[in-house]
Amino acid sequence: MTMNRNFFSILLFFVLAASWSCQSNDRKPGAASGTDTSALSGLEQLRAQAVDENDIYGRLRATVSILQDEFSRSEAAMPGLKKVSVEIDANCLLTISNKAFGDEMTRVNLQALDPNGFSLIPDLNEGDFPGLRVRTLGGKPAVELLKKGALVTTQSELVIYLADRPAIERITPYVLQALNICQGVQYPD
Repeated sequence: MTMNRNFFSILLFFVLAASWSCQSNDRKPGAASGTDTSALSGLEQLRAQAVDENDIYGRLRATVSILQDEFSRSEAAMPGLKKVSVEIDANCLLTISNKAFGDEMTRVNLQALDPNGFSLIPDLNEGDFPGLRVRTLGGKPAVELLKKGALVTTQSELVIYLADRPAIERITPYVLQALNICQGVQYPD
């Protein structure tokens, strides 16, 4: 009999504890469902800010912004950069304009660049600046260099020099992301 009384006492304790726990959870918003409302509102905010998968231009804006920021920051340290302007249009045409030595422009369709063709250019000597090199697909001359609007030469690689390694480290994943967007790379869900 004592064993049954102890068993029922313990059972009663657990039932009351569970009941009390449920009541205290009902008082907290979002706690009854096991989700935090602040996390939900954050998720809703992300969804509202998300760019439509079919909006190529919208998805490329982050790359333009990062490239522009790093070129602007590098202008103070690099005499070869002045009033640099970066644009990528909805057809994936990257244009980098530089006014340091006149009206110069580098232009390439990002679909022509090789996502596996990235290499870093080290700044080994005094006065060197680090860079990023991206080969074209098949080594075809697809990177146009223009001066005052006239085509000067075409090359088989896009080369970008910036003031320091952190700048190159910052732009590299964005350039790769832009290539993947323009080339329609799909990631598994």
